[in-house]
Formats: sequence, C-alpha cells, structure tokens
Amino acid sequence: MAGTAEDPVRIGPFARIISVHWDVLTHLCFYVTVSAAFQDNTSPVPLPPIPPTPDRPTIPDADWQLAWYDVPSDHFAGVQYVGTFTLALDYVGGSQPHDARVRRSSGHGGWVGVDTAKVEIPGGLPDMADTLTWGAQDKLVNPFYGTPSQGWQMTPGGAGDGKHVPDQPSLSFDSDPSPTLRLALNAVYTESPYWASGPHLSISFGANTSAADEIVDKTFGGSGLVATYQNKTFHAVATALDEPNGRLWVLCERSPSDDPS
Repeated sequence: MAGTAEDPVRIGPFARIISVHWDVLTHLCFYVTVSAAFQDNTSPVPLPPIPPTPDRPTIPDADWQLAWYDVPSDHFAGVQYVGTFTLALDYVGGSQPHDARVRRSSGHGGWVGVDTAKVEIPGGLPDMADTLTWGAQDKLVNPFYGTPSQGWQMTPGGAGDGKHVPDQPSLSFDSDPSPTLRLALNAVYTESPYWASGPHLSISFGANTSAADEIVDKTFGGSGLVATYQNKTFHAVATALDEPNGRLWVLCERSPSDDPS
C-alpha cells in the first residue's frame, strides 16, 4: 500500500513520504419506505328487515361488540357493505435507495450526501410486494382478541457500532439488518350476519367471531443486501427505524474484497 515503508510516496528526487493516512470511504447508508395502499371494493346492499323481538337472538352482555361484532354496515342508511377489502404492500417511490450518504474513515464531516442515482443494488432491494384481500363480512381486526402487531418489527442487533442516522443523533443503527413488516387481521366471523339484541335495548347487525391470524408478514432481507458506489462494495450490517416518517434506514459497511473487478 502506498505510504508504507515498503511503498513510500515519492514527492521529489530527494524526498519521500512513508506514513500517509488515507481518508477512505467506510460506510454507506440510505433509507427505503414501504407502504400499504388500502382499497375498498365493497358496495352497499339493503339490510334485511329487523325481526320482531321474540325472533331476535340475545347476545350476552359480555360478548356484545366483543366476541359478537358488527359487520360493516350503516344502520341509519339501512345498508350493509359486501365485497372485499385489499391491502397492497410495496416500496414508495420505486424499488430503489433514497437519500444516500457516505462516511469516511476520518469521521470528519459525519455523513455526506452523494448522488443516490450512483448507488446500485446489484441484486435489487428485497422483494416487499405483497397483497392481502379479505371479505368485508369475513375477516376483521377485533379489539376483543388484543391488538395485533403492526408495522416494522425491529430486532435489536446489527453491527452499527454506535453510528446514528444522518441528522438524527438520537437514532442509532442498533437493529438487525432484516426486520419484518407485519400487517394483521386478528379475527374471523364464524357465521353469516344477523340481527341481534344486546344490552340496554341495543339492536345491531353482526355475528360471532373467533381469533385468527391473517397477516402480511414480509421480511426485509437486509443481511444479504449488497450496494456499490464508485466501484466500491458495501454490505448491509444494521438498520434503524425513523418511525415518524416511516423510513427504514439501512447501514452498509465497506467490503474491499468484494469490489467489482
């Protein structure tokens, strides 16, 4: 290596430099955003007539709007909604890095912005596209069964070595490079809907439910992610979640042995 006793840097016929501290790129980072687009494919149809009191089942108070739950409907308008809901998951702004920054061995200047268009992901970003479709009178989120885990599920770990997200000194790269994005429906109707009586002369249109676990569960496979910039190779080693902005930041460490030939 230039600058060592074996390979000095020559600056003239009578002078040479033996010790040179080269300021090299050591890390690269960028963020991605994954979002779920919700589509309502339902249409209104008339509610069936309300049966007379003797013909209406009575739901125990402990189950009313808990284990027994309304289906999507508008009692005032006299309609129920039938059809499907769809949740489509994918990257926002294309399957590419955003706001790429680099860091040098000296640490001077911290994170420095670069032209993100010059950052390449040879194998592409992990596939995050997924779709969940369910019937309006089929699956649902029911608070009676607890709150299902939603959003990025971060696991402490990675090799961030105390480095923080650009411009956010309190947000460290301290999570595993392969977090999971989870969206869940935690209940399912067990029968067709019907009119029922409940506490305090309540009348509603719904059905009994049971616990279920219908989910979109996609792992961002960052542990195998490779990025290149200026013919230099970087491997993903940690992540950080900027939750208010919905951004998953990815930290990549320089790997000279993997540089393109």
